[in-house]
Amino acid sequence: MNEKVKEALERLEEGLVALLDTEQWKRYLRFQSQFHSYSFHNTLLIFLQKPNATMVAGFHRWKAMGRLVRKGERGISILAPMFHTKPEDEVLSELALHESEGETGTKSIEWTP
Repeated sequence: MNEKVKEALERLEEGLVALLDTEQWKRYLRFQSQFHSYSFHNTLLIFLQKPNATMVAGFHRWKAMGRLVRKGERGISILAPMFHTKPEDEVLSELALHESEGETGTKSIEWTP
């Protein structure tokens, strides 16, 4: 596992323990209401790193909005989704396998690449 991901997960664990305090939980809920498009985990990571944040965006998004990022500024770490695209022939092979095994509940077909 990547070192940055490990650090983020450790921060999450520590943050979850801190949220057991009722006042901290209330502060988090107020904070989370501003970032409803982010996942629970990412909102918690933002809250732990920058509790007074009012807006979060990547470098290029800030630039597109006409904002400047000061030299030397550090970004806020969040867990980004990672997508993997399968080659077309692999997808077709899996489709044929599932259909020939009758998993779709429809007719069985045979396909060989």
